[in-house]
Amino acid sequence: MAHFERSIVETVSHPERLLVKLALGGTATLSTWADAEERLAALDRRLFHLSVDKTALQVLPEAIELEEFGAGDLRSVAELLSAKAHDGEGDQAAVASLALQKLYLFWQDLRRGERA
Repeated sequence: MAHFERSIVETVSHPERLLVKLALGGTATLSTWADAEERLAALDRRLFHLSVDKTALQVLPEAIELEEFGAGDLRSVAELLSAKAHDGEGDQAAVASLALQKLYLFWQDLRRGERA
């Protein structure tokens, strides 16, 4: 994402006039995905229009990311969703991955609120 952002800054004189359509695919960790979401939101504010297709992107957590949820029920839910995202088929894996992404963002927002 950083390279893509730099290339726009370096080559486009009026990004506020730019229409961009991205298709993301592959696998990303939760933290990488969250960082990409923040970067895409910032980029969206700078461009005339940004459309992002993430249907081919699978978000799977690393073990250390699951540890961030602590030792309670939230961690258990995250582990169940992670297992389903890894081992599920088709729509089940996609739904589990999406639920895990939303849970991760929710958890990150709560943690930021505690620090403020």
